[in-house]
Amino acid sequence: MAEQTLIIGAGIYGISIANCLFQQKSPFVIVGRPFDMWKNHTFNSMTLRSDFPMSEIYHPASRYSCQNFFLEHDKYSRLIHQHLPVAVFRKYLEWVEKKLEFSIIKEEVQNLESGENGDFIATLRSGESIHSKKVIVATGVSSHQNIPRELRRSDIKIFHSYEARQIQKISNSKVLVIGSGQSAGESIEILLENANHVEWFGRFRPVYFEQPVNIPAWLFMVILKSMKYIRTMPATLRKYVNSYLSRPTVMPGFEKIFQNVYRHTQMPDLKHFNQIIAATGYRENLDNLAFFSNEIKNSIKTLDNIPAVNKSFESNLAGLYFTGSITSSFFGPSVKFIAGAHFAAPIIAKDIFRKTGY
Repeated sequence: MAEQTLIIGAGIYGISIANCLFQQKSPFVIVGRPFDMWKNHTFNSMTLRSDFPMSEIYHPASRYSCQNFFLEHDKYSRLIHQHLPVAVFRKYLEWVEKKLEFSIIKEEVQNLESGENGDFIATLRSGESIHSKKVIVATGVSSHQNIPRELRRSDIKIFHSYEARQIQKISNSKVLVIGSGQSAGESIEILLENANHVEWFGRFRPVYFEQPVNIPAWLFMVILKSMKYIRTMPATLRKYVNSYLSRPTVMPGFEKIFQNVYRHTQMPDLKHFNQIIAATGYRENLDNLAFFSNEIKNSIKTLDNIPAVNKSFESNLAGLYFTGSITSSFFGPSVKFIAGAHFAAPIIAKDIFRKTGY
């Protein structure tokens, strides 16, 4: 059914957009592993840096509100205005997944190319093909793990902090953690609990702050509600604002954890360690999205190799949308967080309705 929309990615953004399309009766297919980031790539002991209302999956009718969740899980209602333990958030996501009004193809897109009639053809790993008029790329950060170049030359096993399951298995090893943000603190904490000798290298000392960005909560809310205006800023100013607001912070409870491990002020000789943890964040880049055909990739207009999108998150290729962290260069750092889906999802869905009538 070529008139349908294909959503690539079944995380927070993909499912939020699917909720909107379902409500407006737009035909769509969504492909991906539901909430894989939260199920398999976060530490079991992690705590979200947002409270429950800021962590809800977007739905036009608030179907997945924390209040609805509490009706069936009252024991968690005390957490409504606290940082959510990831274990509870996973329970919430399981609850959402069971109540979804549509099915998900739990596969990965291997290739996306242009069809003969101005449509897109996606080939799944199973070999199945999906034809669609519109494609929404909501793949999250999984493809954008930032491994510094000097680490890639090492023969020692390197784990990015994204590989949480593997890091949780490391024990009785000498480990170097690289990074100064929240994921570095979480990695150090887990490694120490598992009887590892841990040392740490960070070019900058951690900035301890309760919020995910180093600004007051009220100002973060203002920025969240002003995403459409950030896009209208001159490129130089927008880049500065994004750079300032994207500086990593660490929850104050991790200060003692950092203080209790030896800090290297210069990159040490990696040969002294059995394992390296790169808690070095993510760096979005169009080249990281390997499923695009060369024809499509070479046709996408970019800014610093980031897809340029309009106010509706559509690229210069008609019908090809991007959302999530890869659009932060245009809409600010808010799209890196769950709450950003509440802004992006209805905008994309409305644009599709405007252009198709459904």
